[in-house]
Amino acid sequence: MRVGEGAVPYWIASDETQEATVGRKEIEALIKVLQQQVASGRDSLVTGTWQILYSRDHEAFLFEKCEIGAYCEERPTVISVSGKVLDRGGPLLGEA
Repeated sequence: MRVGEGAVPYWIASDETQEATVGRKEIEALIKVLQQQVASGRDSLVTGTWQILYSRDHEAFLFEKCEIGAYCEERPTVISVSGKVLDRGGPLLGEA
């Protein structure tokens, strides 16, 4: 899993063009985030995700709900490596 130019949505992308490799710490954090979402007992914030990206600048995972990275009706859910929900995601069109 790598983050590079154009891999992160425009609203969270940094000017940095250097690629970053996701390490053991980030993988362990992702597992915890997914376990928390499964344990929530309701529709999780990551349901419907097509792609999971990692933002090194924000130390957060982005759960993209865009089909093939092109057609999007929702902002991605953004959850930090600590498990804090930074953005619940939601509709881009219609209701906010």
